[in-house]
Order: sequence, then C-alpha cells, then structure tokens
Amino acid sequence: MKILGKAVATAWQMSKYLLSVNSNPKFSIGISTEDFCQLFLDVCEQEGVRGDLAFAQACKETGNFRFKGDVMYTQNNFCGLGATGGVIGCVFSTMAEGILAQAQHLKTYATKDELTMPCVDPRRTAWFVKTKGGTAPDVELLGGTWAVPGYDTKKYKSLDEANKARDSYGYQIVDILNRILMIKEGGEVMAKKKVCIDPGHYGKYNRSPVVPEYYESDMVWKLSMLQKKYLEELGVEVVLTRTNKDKDMALVSRGMASKGCDLFISNHSNACATESVNHAAIYHLVNDITTDIDDRSKDFAYLIAPIIGKVMGVGYKVLTRQAQSDRNKDGMKNDNYYGVLHGARMAGTPGLILEHSFHTNKNATLWLLNDDNLDKLARAEAQCIAEWLLGTVPTPTPEPTPTPTPSVNLVSLGYQYAMEFTGVNETNLSKAKARTLQHALNLDYKDNQIDEDGMFGPKSKAKLGTHYVKKGEKQYLVTAAEILMYLNNIDPNGVEYPGTYGNGLSKASKLKFGDDGLKIDSNEFLKLL
Repeated sequence: MKILGKAVATAWQMSKYLLSVNSNPKFSIGISTEDFCQLFLDVCEQEGVRGDLAFAQACKETGNFRFKGDVMYTQNNFCGLGATGGVIGCVFSTMAEGILAQAQHLKTYATKDELTMPCVDPRRTAWFVKTKGGTAPDVELLGGTWAVPGYDTKKYKSLDEANKARDSYGYQIVDILNRILMIKEGGEVMAKKKVCIDPGHYGKYNRSPVVPEYYESDMVWKLSMLQKKYLEELGVEVVLTRTNKDKDMALVSRGMASKGCDLFISNHSNACATESVNHAAIYHLVNDITTDIDDRSKDFAYLIAPIIGKVMGVGYKVLTRQAQSDRNKDGMKNDNYYGVLHGARMAGTPGLILEHSFHTNKNATLWLLNDDNLDKLARAEAQCIAEWLLGTVPTPTPEPTPTPTPSVNLVSLGYQYAMEFTGVNETNLSKAKARTLQHALNLDYKDNQIDEDGMFGPKSKAKLGTHYVKKGEKQYLVTAAEILMYLNNIDPNGVEYPGTYGNGLSKASKLKFGDDGLKIDSNEFLKLL
C-alpha cells in the first residue's frame, strides 16, 4: 500500500475506530476526536501523504493514544520520532506541527522528492535523505527501515518470515487501516461488496493428458459455482462472467464484466510438458506507474496464494505480468491468457488469475476431480475473499508450503520457470533460453523494445550490450540468470520476479564459469544461451 496518495477513510471513520479501542484518547489540548482526525487528514494532505495511513501508524505507535511508552501526549509526537530506548524523543509546539513532522518523515521514506511545506522534521537531514530516501514507498516496507527489527522476534525467526505472515510493522499498520475502513458510516450498512467470478474456459476444454476424464473447463465451472454459493452466504454479492457453462464472452468483455466490482478472479488449472511440476500460481498485472488497482491485486494475490497452496497440499507462487500496453502496441491482441486481466483493469477492478495446480500432474488432477476437495477449496477461497473485502472473517495466514525442488529434472523445471516468466510455453531449449533473456531485457530496459521471438540475433545482442548483474543487485536480468541456470542443468536455489542476486545464484555461477561467482557479465549471459 502506497504511503503517498489521497486518504480513503474519513475523519468520522477514524474517530469511531479510535473511540472503539480507547474511549478516552489523550490530546495536548481540548479537541474533539473527530476534529483531531480531520486535522490529521488536512495536514498530511499538504505533503501528499495518506492521512488515514499516517493516523493508523499513530494508533500503533501511541497505543491508540494512551501514550504509555517513552513519549508523553504533551509532546505532540504521534509516531515516536527520536524516541529510542528510554529517550523521550522530539517535542512539537502544536498538534499540527507534530502531524506534519510525521507526514514529512513518512514522505522521506517514500520518495526523495522535495518537501512541499517548510521542514519541521528534525531527523530529515541531508544524510538521512540520501540513505533512507525512497527506501519504503509502500507502508509494508517500513518494517526493518522505520522500525527495526520491525517484527516480534519471539514469534518469528526473521523479518521475511514475519512479512510472509503479514505480521511485521508495516502490515500491522495496514491491518489497522483496514479495520478503520470497515467502520460503517452514519450507522448505515456500507454498500455490499461485489466479486466478479470468471469460470476460465467453457465447453470441453483442456483435457488432462494423465487423467482423461478431467477437463479444465468442467472443474472451473464447478469451482466457480461453489465460490459463488459460499461468498453469498458470507454477505458478498457475486457477478458471473457467464451463466451458461458452454458459452463464452470475449476475453476483454469477461474482464469488463467486473465493472463496479471490488475484485475479479478468473479460475483455471495449469499445464506444462513435465508431469512432476506442480504448484499453485497466482497472476496479477503490473505497470511502470503502479496504480491503486495493481496494489490491491498484488495485496490479495499474496493473501490467497498460500491459502490455495495449503488446502491443495502443494507449493505456490505469486507471479506478475507486465501491463498490456507495455507488452504489445496492438492493444488487446496480446495472448489469450491475460486478456481478462487487462479487461478488469480497464473496468477499474483489481484482478487475478488463479491457477489451481497442474492438470498435467496426476495427483493434482485426481485431487481436483474430487467434489469434496473442490468444496473445501471453494470454502477456503470464499472465506479469504470475504476477509479481505469485509474484514469480518478470521482467516489466519498459513505458513508457506515450499515449492518442490529437484527430485524433478532441473532443465524441466527451467522450462516451467521460463513459461511462467515469459508467458510462452516454449518447448525448444534454445528458444526458451533466448525468450527468457529477451523478456528480462525488455523489462529492465524500456527503450528500444526487442521482439521476444526466441532468436537472439543482432538486435537482441545490441540490447544486451555490456549489461551485467552482480551480487546484491535486484532486477529482471537476475531472474533470467536464475532461469538460464536451470535450463543449463544447474540449481540456483529458486527464481524470483524480479530476482535479487544471492548466494544460490553465486554458487551456480561459480559452478558454470569457474569464477568467484560475484558477477555475470554479457559474455557469460551469451554462454548461458
């Protein structure tokens, strides 16, 4: 969730939330709770910071304005600025000044842009801007940056583990904000939440090669009907992209059917050439300029992916696809797979494709054929959706189930990663490698886009130029290097999107090139093809 932007919650909602958790909040002057919340919104807006998010952070930092820590309410310090281990921290002359200091400190983490108002944040030094500026554009990234370590060390072994459980500092702020947003306005019930469900295929489509009685189209229809049933029981309105099992709508029209909805999901099962590969995969769109729709899609993808993985007993992945306008200048002529997501985005709706494991894997296919299993899956997904939309259904986030790794053939796994990364099921080894590198170059370097045709010719080599990746760097060329290692029968210990050059890739590079493993240059990329 972006720190910069316009607030969504109202002062009334914020006030009602605060009074529901603390009937006697402490303020340095006599002011109504609602007027104080409005002051928060007005001051933060001056710096382009979400005032409702900053208020949620203040609730966390002050113990819902009880001020039982080092900071006293008379300091007008609502986020613990300068308060560390017995040090009382900064003191501000007015509440507005204290709110502005918090907003400016948040803005510094979110961006290196100049402040709009005169600086009142005493910690915003040139050194601080240089080292911390822009390191946490999303509130979820404040764990380990604003707050160190940013998680309960008695509960989790690492920040990464706490983040996966959505229980680190930043995620706790998001949770408070979500609770605020669920407050009902004026005593009236808020508008009913609405989900658009797309049964991914129709007719007799995608027959399993390992279990002939299985058709993907049959499974997604059954699953969609069950999801609809359970969502409606939980108070969520459901719109279907079609009501006839054997008739379809145009791809973009299916996505556009979500107009006015709060979420769009398209149900599928996956397929690849290797039977042993099996995991759930959740796809969402990204763009150069991240929108609120993309943020919400991503947030929900990371919430529902482990739910599906745990129910099915398989691993899971959350994968992104670039916005269509960036992938294909011919508009909606992109592949038939992601068109629904582009349609949903055009309709203003967060959208996901849910790949429920692989129907080229016998065990997974038999699992999906079982009606009791589908019922269990639909119940869990409906509960997760309702929790996200309504904030009323207590679904714990399960521990991640690791994706199976080699006992499967490394090259076969590489084919699967290449397909997921590029969106093309390429069975030719040389072309799969070339497509992977071409796609990474297009993502990392936006100018002079090259055709991702699997032929690494002069234009592709010119775009590669002298580009390289080194240990510690994060970019899509690292993703390409990881996939190329698999396709060269070397294990880099996983693939990320985008990837961070870590120890796994370093060891793989040492094995492949016999060097120190700290860098993969353009010549070495060509050797991987």
